[in-house]
Order: sequence, then C-alpha cells, then structure tokens
Amino acid sequence: MTTRYPIAYVRRSSADADNPGDVSREAQEAAIRQLAHRDGHNGNLRVLVDWDRSADEAKESKRTAFLSMLAAIEAGEVSAVYAASLDRLYRSIRTFVRLTDAARKHDTRIVTAREGVLGGDGSPMAQAFAEITAVFAGLELRTAKARAAGALAVRQARGDHIGRAGYGQKLARVDGAIVTVPDPEHPLGPILEAVREAGSILGACKLLNERKIPVPGKPRTNGDRPIWHPTPLRRIIERNAAELVPAAGPTGRRTPTHSALAQLLTCHCGHVLTPEPARKGYRCTMGNRTGRDTHGPMWVPERAILPALQAEAAHLRVPHKEYEAAGTVDGRRDALRARLARYAELYAEGTFDRERYDAEKARAKRDLAALDAETTAVAIPAAVDWTWPPETLNTVLRALWASVQVDRTMRIPGPEAFAWRVPEWRA
Repeated sequence: MTTRYPIAYVRRSSADADNPGDVSREAQEAAIRQLAHRDGHNGNLRVLVDWDRSADEAKESKRTAFLSMLAAIEAGEVSAVYAASLDRLYRSIRTFVRLTDAARKHDTRIVTAREGVLGGDGSPMAQAFAEITAVFAGLELRTAKARAAGALAVRQARGDHIGRAGYGQKLARVDGAIVTVPDPEHPLGPILEAVREAGSILGACKLLNERKIPVPGKPRTNGDRPIWHPTPLRRIIERNAAELVPAAGPTGRRTPTHSALAQLLTCHCGHVLTPEPARKGYRCTMGNRTGRDTHGPMWVPERAILPALQAEAAHLRVPHKEYEAAGTVDGRRDALRARLARYAELYAEGTFDRERYDAEKARAKRDLAALDAETTAVAIPAAVDWTWPPETLNTVLRALWASVQVDRTMRIPGPEAFAWRVPEWRA
C-alpha cells in the first residue's frame, strides 16, 4: 500500500528582481510548517511552490506545482494539504470545485493558517462558508485587475513610462509624469565603448569584466565577483544602440556583416549560407546535417563566385542616387506600437504573466526594428566599387539584391539566380 504524505503549498502572484517576495515566502512557509507540526508532520512534509504565478483560472496551466499536487491527490497519495490561506490555493469557483471534489473523494484534508480546515466539520454551513470564500477570492482578483487597468490608463494618459527602467536609466518624476532619465551610477557610455572597441558582444563582455563595470540585476558570478554575460549585454545594446548589433537575417540568426556576402547567398536547399571569414568562404549548415551524399557540396570559396557577382553588378543602372524601401509603413509602425501598449495593459490586468509579456514585447520590438531597417535609406552608387570594405560592400549589395541563389554545385548558375529588389535597375 502506498504511504500517503502531506503537502505544503506556497504561491505568490508576482515577483521580480526589485520585489522578489522573500519575506512573503518565509512567512507562508513558517505558518504552514507550524500547522503541519500540530498534526504531527515533521520530516515527511513535501513543499510545492508556484512563485510568480497567478491563481487566475485562465492561467492555471502555468501553476505546475498546483497541477502536480492535484494529480497526487487524485492518485490517492496525499493525506493533507497545508497552505497559508485559501486564496493561495484558488481564486475561482471552478478551481475550488476541482480541488475540493478530489480531496473529498480521496479523504485529503485541506488546512490553512487563516481559515482553518476547508469545509470545517462537514456541516452545510461549513460547506457554504467554503464556497463563499471561493466567490470572494474571485471577486478580489477581478477587483485587483480592474484597479490595475484603471491605474494603467491614468499613467498612459499622463505620459508615464510603463515598466522598469533599462540599464543606464532610472525612473524620475518630471512635470508630474514618471519618465526615464540617465542614471549616473550606471552610465551607458562605458558599455557602448566596450562593444565598439571589441567589435562583438562576447569580446565586450571580457572588456567589461576586466574594467569591473557594474553588472545589472542578479548576474552570474565567478567566485564572489559578478560577471557580464552576452545575453543581458545584447539586450542592453539592442535597446540603446541597435546599430552595433548585426541585423537578423532571413533565418533569424544574427550573422556578422564583416563578410561582403553575409545574409545574401541562399543555398539550393533554401538555407542562407553562413560566412566563414577565416576561410574566406560560405557554408550551408543544413548540408552538415543531411550529409554530402544527400545535399551535395556544402561550401564555396568567395573567389569562386565573385566573378558572377561582378558581372551581374555591372548591369546596374539606377536613375536616382538613393534607394528607400517602397511602400508606406507608418500604419504598420503605429499598429506595432499599439500592440506594445496593449501588451502592457494585459500584463497590468494580469491576463499576461511576466514571461508571456516579456516574450510578446520582445517580438513586437523585433518587428519594429525590422521595419526601421526596411525603411533605412541606402546610398546606391552608379557602379559597385569592389575595393570597398566588406561592411560597405555588404550594405550596398544587399540593397541591390534580396538574395543570390547558388545551385547544387555551389556556384551561381546565371542571371536568374539574382533577386533584384527593383528589377528596373538591371539594364
């Protein structure tokens, strides 16, 4: 026969670096352990935690610890559930019914420090009181959502900055509105200087660690010393100086543009070729996966395809000096900004949790960055100068052609391989 055990359940709706809720967690666990100790449970108490998880019924799938607890109850493995209060367990009638039905069927006691035993002595009045707590827990959640939405509307109308200030900035009240201002304790100058000097995010991390520049948030450590990591540094650069980070290519990867044909050559299998600057060539990484027998050759030296590129570029005839992506994009940009504002509202209402909000916000910002790149004016010369630096040459060639496709021999078959952005430019 399976030995039944008690469970301690701990939950908090929101937590972040500025407000991790350590005191709340300690208080909940202390109250729960005291309850379990009164019933004679000591070493066999299992603690399940849903931290930074809302009890909103719509987000129940995020409460993995609660779902594990419910499954254990339904399997007949749990003797008792202890919590600080009933609103830590549920905030809707439906969740209340699921939990209490499973507990009643498998003889599991639910005990809280605030309300006592759920259902009390089992009398109709005790059962009614338990149901009322579920109603008011749901009311409290909906009231909090309405209050947060109202506060967000007021802050947006006032022009407040929504969310936390990024690295190099802090929140301050200016003319009645809460806005971001430069933070003298965490200046951006040394960060940008390190990226420009190193020429890469990873190299900049090494420089920043050597120069002991303060690391944001809760950084990784090397012994007792905080160290910079590429991911948070990239986010800082994308937010404050996106031009220092290579643009995302068709595959979503950020390929450095110090190769003249970076993000331009497309393999016959459909994948963008990856530059290998040290070897002065380009490789199809998909060919490495499928094998040479299936894919055919997977690498081409730049010198082997450069004559075909030069011959095609000689047909360039541009009637004007500048190229700008066609089409009006103001409407698309406004729509993306509206999406960002709506995501902030959904987060304030509690519909989005922090993970979902950060992901959607990052996606919308990437779309905005791509839109800005699409409308960047690029000078188109009368002819391509093949002695230009690789970065300049790459910029001009990608303004001329959307892609250049190589065949199964990793060569450019002819003019049909070139996708001109403006067909009329080819004489």
